Amino acid sequence: MKARLDGNVPPLPKEPTLMMPPTPVMRLHETNWPLLNISTRPTLTTDSGKFSTGDEDEDAGGGAGWPGDDDVTSPVAPGDDPFAPSDEEVPGGGWGGDKDPIGSDDDMGAGWNDEPLDILDVPSVKTTDNYFVAPRPGADTDSIWCANSKFAADHAAAGSFESAMELLNQQAGIVEFAPLKPFFLSLWMGSRTSQVAVVGAPPLLSGLHRNTELAAQGKGLPALCVNLQSLIERLKVAYKATTGGKFEEAIEQFLYIMHALLFVVVDNRQAKNEVQELLELCREYVTGLRMDLHRKNLNSQPVLQLQLAAYFTHCKLQPIHRMLSLRSAMKAAYRLKNFATAGAFARRLLELSPKADIASEARKVAKFAEQNAQDENRLDYDERNPFVVCGISFSPIYKNKPSVLCPYCSSSFLPSHKGKLCPTCQIAQIGKEVSGWRVMPGKD
Repeated sequence: MKARLDGNVPPLPKEPTLMMPPTPVMRLHETNWPLLNISTRPTLTTDSGKFSTGDEDEDAGGGAGWPGDDDVTSPVAPGDDPFAPSDEEVPGGGWGGDKDPIGSDDDMGAGWNDEPLDILDVPSVKTTDNYFVAPRPGADTDSIWCANSKFAADHAAAGSFESAMELLNQQAGIVEFAPLKPFFLSLWMGSRTSQVAVVGAPPLLSGLHRNTELAAQGKGLPALCVNLQSLIERLKVAYKATTGGKFEEAIEQFLYIMHALLFVVVDNRQAKNEVQELLELCREYVTGLRMDLHRKNLNSQPVLQLQLAAYFTHCKLQPIHRMLSLRSAMKAAYRLKNFATAGAFARRLLELSPKADIASEARKVAKFAEQNAQDENRLDYDERNPFVVCGISFSPIYKNKPSVLCPYCSSSFLPSHKGKLCPTCQIAQIGKEVSGWRVMPGKD
C-alpha cells in the first residue's frame, strides 16, 4: 500500500485519539425507540417437536452436551424422538396405534383431584345499579338574569354587554356607547359581592337580587345601582350650576342624567311618568344651554344673537331659569331697538312674578314698548306660531312642517339631518326606527 501511494503518506498525528461516534441523546423517563415485547414462556416448536423458551440466542453456540445447529434445524424422526413412548408402552406400536397414547378424559385417575365443586348460585347484578350519573350543572346567575329580562340594565349587570348594547340599539336607537361605559361597569360591579373563603384562594362572587323572594324560583333579577332617586338629587346640582351661569358644567350634569336614565327600571306607572318627565326636562335644558353658548360666540352678529335668545325663552325650563332667559332676551331686544319684541318679553316676564327690582324693570320696558311698538331689525321669530328648535341648525321648525326626531330624547331636527348623531343626548341616531324604550316591566 505504501508503494502504491508513492510516498504520499499523510503524517500521523502526534497525539492520536480514538474516534468515537457521538453519544445518542437519551431521556431518563421516556424514549421513542420502538420496542418489541417478546414472551419468555415455553413454546412448542412445530418443526422439531421440542420445547423452547423463546429467548435463545441464535448466534450462541451450545456446549459439547448440546446439539449443534444441524440438530436444531433438522427434523427428528419419530422413531428417534426420546420423548415418544415405546412400542411396549403403547399398544399397537409407534405413532400408528389404534389407541391414543395420551388417553382420553375417561382415563383420568383419582390422583388429579377431579372431584366436582359445590358452587353456589350467585344472583346476577345489573351493572347500572352501581353506575353513578353526575347531575347536570344548572344555569349560572348571569344566564338567569339575561333570560328573565329584556332590560339593558339587567344584561349589563349580568356582564352581557353585547346583548345590552343590542337592546339599547333596538329600543332607543343608541349607536354611540362610549359615554355609557361607566354605567356598564358600575352595574356589573354593583350587582355582586366578593367573599373571601380561604386565604390565598380567589374570592367567591355571588349575585345580589332585587327580588329575593323570586330568586329561589329561578326568576331572579339583579340589583341595580342606578335609580331614579339618585338622579333627582343630581338634578339639583345641575339646577344650581345653571342658576350660577356655569352652562358647560350644567350640560355635563344633564347629560349624565340622560345617559343614566337608560338603565333605570321602575315598577309602577307613576315612577315611569317621572322618568319620562325627567328626560324631557334634561332635553330642554341641554338644547337651551347649547343654544345660549352658541349665541355668546356670535359677537359680530347681534341680530342672530337676539334671535337665538328669543328661541331660548321657549324652552321648557324651571320658572327661575325662564325668568333669567326672558330678562336676557328683553335687554338684548331693547338694545337693538326692537321695542315691540322687548315689550313682549317684558310681559311674559311679569307673568312669572319676579322679584321687585326685576318686575320694576320689566314694567318700564313694557310701558315704553306700548309707546314705541316697532322693531328696527327683522327676526325669523314669531311667538304666536308654535315651533320647536332644530338641535343642529338652531332654526325654528314651525307647526305642520316636516321634521325628524331623536328616537331616545325626542329632540327635533330638520329632515336633512336624518342619520346623524343626536347632539342633544350624544348617543342616539337621528330618525332611526326603534321598538320603544322600556322603563317598566310588562307592556309599557
